[in-house]
Amino acid sequence: MFTNREKIEIFGEEISKKLNSFDSFEITTGYFGSDAIEKYEDQLVSIAKRGYCKILIGMIFHGGVTKNQKKILEKIDKKLRNINTSSGIYILRQDYHGKIYRFQNKNEKAIYIGSSNFSNQGLNKRLECNILVNDKKNKSQVSSFIDYLFRHEETVKLEEVDLNIRKSKKKKNKFSLKDF
Repeated sequence: MFTNREKIEIFGEEISKKLNSFDSFEITTGYFGSDAIEKYEDQLVSIAKRGYCKILIGMIFHGGVTKNQKKILEKIDKKLRNINTSSGIYILRQDYHGKIYRFQNKNEKAIYIGSSNFSNQGLNKRLECNILVNDKKNKSQVSSFIDYLFRHEETVKLEEVDLNIRKSKKKKNKFSLKDF
């Protein structure tokens, strides 16, 4: 189990190891962080060269993205699609909030389900819970669900959707109530 509580439970480190040892990677997540895309960019490109890398994001079609997030998504999408047409960023136009990570080789599959969005906070800092699916039946069902999401009639390539640009989050006020 990966909770980010202790060094041995950091989910981002597990993701990094798997990105280096598998040939294909798929993420279905509600949200993403620009910081995670940038942090894992070289590994995402490398895994796409060995097989493919697909990232489906399910909560930004209606909620929008910042200009910086859109720029980063477009950059990594272009890099991944230039490697092969199976790779890239996908947007689900129907709200999807789940988080599933699937790694594959010819003879092996590793699937994780949990609460971590593909963001630095979710993978490395925030208290989360992610678990490796070991049961053969559950692994098959989750795998079928991932395939369903990527084939969903409301799933489109990033280039086929016009994401709403929202303003960046306001910076937190450095003052506390007692300062006033």
